[in-house]
Amino acid sequence: MGSCLDRSSFQMDANRWSYRIEDNLGSVSMQDALASLKHAFSESDMPLQTPQQMADGMRVPLGFPNHPNAQGEIRLQQTNAGIQARFDIQMRPTPDTPKPDRERIASFCKTMGAVAKYAQELNYASRSAPPGRDDLNKLRPKSTFDAAAARRALEEGSGTIEGVACTVHAGVRTRAFGMPIALFPVTPYLHEFLELSRSAKEGRDQLDIDPAFFQHVLVGETNDNGAFRFSRLKPGRYYLTMTAGASIQRERDVVVGTYTNAYGSRTNITRKQPYVTHFGGVIYEFVEITQPGQTVRTTLANRGSLTGWKAGC
Repeated sequence: MGSCLDRSSFQMDANRWSYRIEDNLGSVSMQDALASLKHAFSESDMPLQTPQQMADGMRVPLGFPNHPNAQGEIRLQQTNAGIQARFDIQMRPTPDTPKPDRERIASFCKTMGAVAKYAQELNYASRSAPPGRDDLNKLRPKSTFDAAAARRALEEGSGTIEGVACTVHAGVRTRAFGMPIALFPVTPYLHEFLELSRSAKEGRDQLDIDPAFFQHVLVGETNDNGAFRFSRLKPGRYYLTMTAGASIQRERDVVVGTYTNAYGSRTNITRKQPYVTHFGGVIYEFVEITQPGQTVRTTLANRGSLTGWKAGC
């Protein structure tokens, strides 16, 4: 799986031109993915039609009021690596139809990148408690979120935080490429939020978090090598976090029978059976810029694999 540009393509023949754009929206809910599509295409000349539930996800047809010879759809599929989005367009060319090329592919990929970032912002915002569950124990920070202080912390500066994100699972290190990554300014409210998140029990507790907390965040995306970069930052402490996953294919010996020789000794007959192991979770790191213009390099990896986050990706 590569970047959107690497995974996308176009085809041209005498009667039909087509695009296929593929991208990963990250570990977000299907609801947030649909909401981010609606947001991104709200003023597009390809308006979204009514989403349709499919066996493997959602299908969102596209309208083409200005291009009667075109048709298209967006498919959303939930996978272990997050929601995969596939954007298909077919059209019968006319003399005025722009020819498919890599520049237009890049434009579509930019739109899908915006969809992924907005979906991730919605995902962070949705961590606050959903309404209507009076039976759950509400967990609230004792402090009040200081929105003005958070805004000041995110004002433009000259510092940079850059690094690489990866997961280490079943002895295999995998770069977290094409995934949204968030940067929060470190505040007392953030520390309380993290403590409550760690202590909350599913089905018993519910986080009740100020929605403004999730609006004071910078969201970026890792590249094909799992690298990320946040620039124009002020001196201060920051919390980097993302949801990452990996699927590793391995083999194991499975007994399919036994063989008994002439002396009555039995030997198992085995064959190799492929299987897949999965990892998915939140990876994070605290980083500090101590002076203007400083570049800080860091690594994000799952904490259960010490060699991953201590030794780098």
